[in-house]
Amino acid sequence: TIMKRFIVLVFAFVFLLSFVGCENTENKGNDISQTPTNTITPTDTTNPIMEQPIDSNPIDTIKEIKSITDNTNDMDLPDVEEPFFEDERYIYIFGNPISQHVIVEYIDGNTENIGEALENGHIQITDLDKYSINYFAEPKLIENIIYHSDRGGEPDALEGFYSDETYVYSFPSIRSSVVIVYYKDGTEQTVKDALAEGKIKISDLDWFGIQYCKDRIE
Repeated sequence: TIMKRFIVLVFAFVFLLSFVGCENTENKGNDISQTPTNTITPTDTTNPIMEQPIDSNPIDTIKEIKSITDNTNDMDLPDVEEPFFEDERYIYIFGNPISQHVIVEYIDGNTENIGEALENGHIQITDLDKYSINYFAEPKLIENIIYHSDRGGEPDALEGFYSDETYVYSFPSIRSSVVIVYYKDGTEQTVKDALAEGKIKISDLDWFGIQYCKDRIE
């Protein structure tokens, strides 16, 4: 009958619709290439380049020096010492306040005063020696250096106790075993051993008034 045929067609149509709906749902669940809306993929969360720390204080390198010049000439300077630099072992001092007038010129044409050049790491303190700039080095770790003249005989002969690339250093008598370096940490040793181990410099003997002779190496 017409009614039975109509019912059968309706059931068939509903069946087909349900089949298509299941197929579409399954495809959506298995499609790994799709990304849900309103989410962020891992590559969107950070920028690896921006996460790297920025070096705001790069290490300065030694620059090639053209000259280091004391431009004070005949300036009327106050008789006041000027500390102009320090490291772990020494405070470096000018006999007068001249650091603003001691100028370092580099091969690249740039210039800066001696304090800036040292603080920026562009030169080393030994460069002042090369250009005959006079200064004092006050020891920070040494309490005293004492010649104990009462601790033994002193044969009248030169005693070599140290040498560098330029000079041989000698005492005017045999005394290296009784010239003692006293450190602020309470330890002590002979001046000869302290120099050999690099714990002090020859200039430390000048600071503490220890007399010696030096002869240039031929």
